[in-house]
Amino acid sequence: MQSALAGIRVLVVEDEVLIAMLIEGMLAAAGCAAVIPVADLEAAIIATDREQFDVAVLDLNLNGQDGSLVARALRSLGIPFIFASGYGPGGVPAEFLDVPFVSKPFKASRLIEAIGRVLAARP
Repeated sequence: MQSALAGIRVLVVEDEVLIAMLIEGMLAAAGCAAVIPVADLEAAIIATDREQFDVAVLDLNLNGQDGSLVARALRSLGIPFIFASGYGPGGVPAEFLDVPFVSKPFKASRLIEAIGRVLAARP
């Protein structure tokens, strides 16, 4: 059976290098065609302009920077995303309460399920 993530390209916005590597490994094992990791707000905004991807995984706190700025950019482009954060869903701005949230630490199955959900909801 083919994974729901087979062939997709994922932007991973995560400031912790080891966590980004873990997420990248989980997504590669799930069959993603490409995982584009970026570690800060500026790199994430640049990636939304220069890279093509199907979905994004966003940390809310990027070394003290507000990850919801990236979420706004993605939403304006029509790119689905999920939040993955260790701070809990209480830190999600009201405008993004409809976005799936995965609490760190998480298992690959939880990450893949959340991504699959937002991909399935695409028009």
